[in-house]
Amino acid sequence: MLNDVINNQNEYKNVPVLLIGLGGIGSEIVDNVYGRLKENGMVENVEALVFDTDIGSQRNLLNIGADCKIQTSTDKNAVRRAQDEVF
Repeated sequence: MLNDVINNQNEYKNVPVLLIGLGGIGSEIVDNVYGRLKENGMVENVEALVFDTDIGSQRNLLNIGADCKIQTSTDKNAVRRAQDEVF
């Protein structure tokens, strides 16, 4: 589908798009899709949002800006939840 969009840019040029990534894998997918669109000059009407508890994973996303990354818990809460699951 993404290749179809890129190959037919004029058809999709003014279509508003919101990419939403949930968790680490979802965020990586959104980052990759946004990056491919950016390489082809197609991000004028595209917004991206990613949600993840792991701020480290978010820092690895290279194509979307910091204002598009939402940490869903504090580092302390994420560690506490991980410890609760182990015990």
